[in-house]
Amino acid sequence: MSRLSAHKTVLIVNPKSANATVGRNWIKIDQEIRRGLKTEYDVRFTERQGHATSIAQELIKDGYDLVVAVGGDGTINEVVNGFFDKEKPINPSATLAVMSIGTGTDFVKTLEFPTTPFECAERLRSGKVWAVDLGKCTFTGLDGQQRSRFFINIADFGSGGAVVDKVNRTTKAFGGQTSFLWGILTTLPTYKNKLTKYQIDDNPEQEEVLNTFVVANGRYYGGGLKPAPDAQLDDGLFDIVSIGDVGLP
Repeated sequence: MSRLSAHKTVLIVNPKSANATVGRNWIKIDQEIRRGLKTEYDVRFTERQGHATSIAQELIKDGYDLVVAVGGDGTINEVVNGFFDKEKPINPSATLAVMSIGTGTDFVKTLEFPTTPFECAERLRSGKVWAVDLGKCTFTGLDGQQRSRFFINIADFGSGGAVVDKVNRTTKAFGGQTSFLWGILTTLPTYKNKLTKYQIDDNPEQEEVLNTFVVANGRYYGGGLKPAPDAQLDDGLFDIVSIGDVGLP
């Protein structure tokens, strides 16, 4: 028995990824995955924002120990959060795998993973497991309630969040790089830099007007932007990148 077949495996698929091309082409994608994976697995489709988190929680509680996120970076983030219940791991032995097919495919750039279904499945079949760092972000939601989420790639606030919101509310038909470039060019002219207080490790608290503040575990975000070229996923550290009170030029 191979290491892969020893796992109870499920694919959590976002059919709306890559401007819904994943859903439209799922039969072909599934065939390519099965050809590369060469073992049985179950499939669950997401139906709404946040659904991948609840699906992952339910399946891990049901004994699935290899959970594959199939979609873009947003889908990966939701599945990562599904490994926890009230911020505690549901099954510390459960493993995440990623098949990044979406508008944003930034996390796998740091991993240097392929992005075609067959090649992703072949990589997964190798059975190699890599322990990486994880971050937790606590924040006030738009409804005024305090919330927290885990992140495996990058967390940022400032203009970056405004750009992502713009991209998520519009078409992604032109792919990740173009979609995020359009989001940047249409957001920055009207974005107002914010007075920000922050403290890093045990250093004194600082206060300054910032355009963007990035906490990076991975190296890429925003459709291929590389704010943290030296970030390592497994070094126990975050790379902090801040962009000050800059204007549009």
